[in-house]
Order: sequence, then C-alpha cells, then structure tokens
Amino acid sequence: MLYSATNLSRLPLALVAYAALAIAPAALQAQSSVPEPASISESAANDPIIISGLREVEREINNFATAISTSEAQSPMALYRPGDYCPRVVGLGPARDAAIARRMMEVARAAGVEPADGDCATSALVLFAADPNAMLAQFRRMHPEYFSEINGETIIHQGRDGPARSWKLLARVDRGGVPVDVGVDDGVQYITAYYAMSRLEASSRPVIAMSVLLIDTQAIAGLTVQQLADYAVMRSLTEAEPREMESSRVPTVLRVVEAADSDLIPLSLTNWDLAYIKTRYALNVWNLGKSQMAAIRTNMRRELLDTGDVAE
Repeated sequence: MLYSATNLSRLPLALVAYAALAIAPAALQAQSSVPEPASISESAANDPIIISGLREVEREINNFATAISTSEAQSPMALYRPGDYCPRVVGLGPARDAAIARRMMEVARAAGVEPADGDCATSALVLFAADPNAMLAQFRRMHPEYFSEINGETIIHQGRDGPARSWKLLARVDRGGVPVDVGVDDGVQYITAYYAMSRLEASSRPVIAMSVLLIDTQAIAGLTVQQLADYAVMRSLTEAEPREMESSRVPTVLRVVEAADSDLIPLSLTNWDLAYIKTRYALNVWNLGKSQMAAIRTNMRRELLDTGDVAE
C-alpha cells in the first residue's frame, strides 16, 4: 500500500520508546485488570437512552450519519480499500496495545471493512500519551510525512481541541487503482481514462492512506480495552467530530472518551455504530457523495428499524 514515495507505515522506534515513557501510571493501573474483550456479537451494549417514535428515529439516523461523515457533491466518500486497514496501537504497554489492535481488526472484519491479513503495513495508528501536545510535537519532528498531503488531497482533522485528536491522510486513485498525479506547476489532478465515463459516477475517488488518533491518557481512566478499541475504530473509519456528539441522543461509543464522569456511556460499539460502518462500507465506491449519503441513511434505517435494534 504505497500512495507516494514515502512509506507512511514506518514508525520510528524512538517514538515508540517516547510513548512508553509518557504513559500515565493511573491509566496503566486502570487498564491492568481489564479482561479480554468479548466477541462482537456478545458485546452490543444496552444503552439507557431510548429513542421512540418513527419520525424521531429517522431524524436521529439522518443527523448521526451526517455528523460523522464528510461528503462532497462531486466526489465519493473516502474509504479504506479492501486489505488496507491495519491498526497499530502505541502507549499503553505491549499487552494492552496488542489487545486493542486485535479488537479493532475484529470489529473492522465484522463490519465488512475487509482489513489486512498477517504482518501488515500500519494504516490506522492509535497513540496514547500523558502529554499529547509534547507527543504531537515530537511526532511531527520525527515523522513529518504523517503531516503532509498526498498528491494534493486535503488532510482531514477532527477533535483538535479535545482529549482525542485525529487526522486522516487521503490519496486519490483512478478506476484502475492507480494513484492520481498532480501537476507540479498548477496543482491540478490529471486522470487518463481508458473506460466509459458517467455523470453519475466518479472517474477517481479518495482513499484513506493513513489515520492517526492521539488520545490523552488522563481522559481514559476506567475505560476498558473494548471501549478504547471500539472508539478508535469509529474514529478511524468516520469523520466524527467528538464535540458534535455531546448533544446527540444516539447511543454511540464515540462518547466514551469525551464524556463527563457522571455520564452513562456504552460498554462497547453500539448497533448504531455498527450499522453505520456496515452501510458505509457496502456502498458503491464510485457513486458521488450525495448519492452515497442517501444510501447510508436508507440502509441505516433498514438495518436499525427492521431488526428492532434502535435502542442499543
């Protein structure tokens, strides 16, 4: 999975060591007694929030899908290509890091994302640090390619002011899977097409080359491996802005890190979360964003209302 001359998957050993030294003792202590997460089918948590009334449910589905998606009228939504999704976790110690990454792979597979197999190149990096600002500065100095646009594609940022900030590096490929070139002088993306063109579908599409999630360990006290992994999956596969989730009544694992101590939070990925990922990764990848968003809303309604899983 190379979208440029730079291999984004190489993580310096010095950064891994820095993250290990930055782990908050309280966070490690809170994690030490957490059991291995349950299977995806066993872990759907009941949420105390109950949304009643068909119109209200449909409105919440529309709002939820819109809040965690970025779509453009003339371009498809950004997705991982099959076989590209490969999480790596750094900062909570080898055992917890491995357990979170393993759970992320399981969730992705259950949701139809088609993650990578075996010893794969990292494409979903999760970092935990007691001092996120210092970690970010160190990371930028050691690995500037994680902060550089690929072939002119805009970097997507979420949660810059919160305890869990994230960004995604996008690349653009044509229908043959070839990275799109950008003109050196004009910055325009040039595509050579050897196939029929359609006004209803795109000739190229953005793909997620790398997602990075940096979490403040002071915000995760009491959270389980399962909650952290499921949260990381949702942040890596969506464009969720955490602050926008605060006023939503939808049960979602996206609340667990930013929630107040007194808030009730899901124990794992919810049916709403799973329905969104499943419908997003079942899309026609070449349809334009407006059409894809309509399909997500329709299929989420079918997934949640037909199965009666609205309240979970």
